[in-house]
Amino acid sequence: MKYFFGLILCFLITYTFGTTYESVSDGDFLNPMNWLPLGGPPQVNTPGDSIIISHNMYIPATGQYSIVTAYMLIKGGGMLYTPNQTRIAYPGEVIVWGYMIIHNNLWMDPGGLLRIYYGGLVFVDNKVTTKDGGEINLHGGTICWENLWKGDEPTGVGVQLHMHAEYDQCYISTGPLGIDLLSFTAACEGKSVKLTWITENESNNHHFTVHRSRDLDDWEVVQTVPGQLNSSGRIQYSIVDHPPYETISYYRLSQTDTDGTETVFDAQWIRYVTCGKGSIPIASPNPVQDILFLSPGDSPCGLYVLYDHTGRRAAEVISAETGSVMDVRGLHAGLYFLRTPEGAMVKIIKQ
Repeated sequence: MKYFFGLILCFLITYTFGTTYESVSDGDFLNPMNWLPLGGPPQVNTPGDSIIISHNMYIPATGQYSIVTAYMLIKGGGMLYTPNQTRIAYPGEVIVWGYMIIHNNLWMDPGGLLRIYYGGLVFVDNKVTTKDGGEINLHGGTICWENLWKGDEPTGVGVQLHMHAEYDQCYISTGPLGIDLLSFTAACEGKSVKLTWITENESNNHHFTVHRSRDLDDWEVVQTVPGQLNSSGRIQYSIVDHPPYETISYYRLSQTDTDGTETVFDAQWIRYVTCGKGSIPIASPNPVQDILFLSPGDSPCGLYVLYDHTGRRAAEVISAETGSVMDVRGLHAGLYFLRTPEGAMVKIIKQ
């Protein structure tokens, strides 16, 4: 009898807490050597499992992949490619800071949850279907699809629908804060830089601070601008930086609450211009360690793709009218090649 109850207890513990699997190398999702503990997660999830992906992984073409009961985290620099239909259903939850490429359909079944955070991208090669209770939530991330979106649109802060040059459409979002930041731009006006930002739904917002930098390491304050404390409509702010740096000038924005808490907006909101000598490079800094800043180029809403020395895709990001950022912190040091939306190739050194 004790043995029987011991088995029941072990089953309940396993069911409740599950097993945490972490990727240790790029490659086949089903290869047991690519995981710790060895063996890796089963293709049909066990209740309570956690799957942590920090590498570029693909699932062989063996049918649909169902994330039914697991928690999955795709970290920045990590990628998961699925060759066919993918379903996320209760209590399955997928968190994406990196990339998830679904080569067919995405089904959000009742109770399933997909969250996409800053810098994260989910691309669906066919259609997205959200059923009653299935939710896609954007916290600064992006989801794009080719053909059809059926069901509820994503939830989140500042969610916007964008037409895309390569894909049919994308939903993007600004992400959560004490305010909704809808846009932040930097533009040369003669030998000055005009910085403009638009907010919505400000809450306990005391002031903004605009910073600038030559190298993304050392920042200095350009100006502090009072906020509106509490408001529900859209508000536009602007300042002029004169004179800017002679070469490239990077700008970032922070927001301070009435209690003194300061929040620096994520790296995706950093803008850069050159109003003096030289021109804006396509990608900077180069060599790069953490964040690669990409110029808008001539094809906004195109796709920047970073390839490693073997020709494998290492990262990709959608270009925007005000420039884009690519998080390369999870990549190995070495030589990479960046394909611009116009088709040019740029050599990138990752340190």
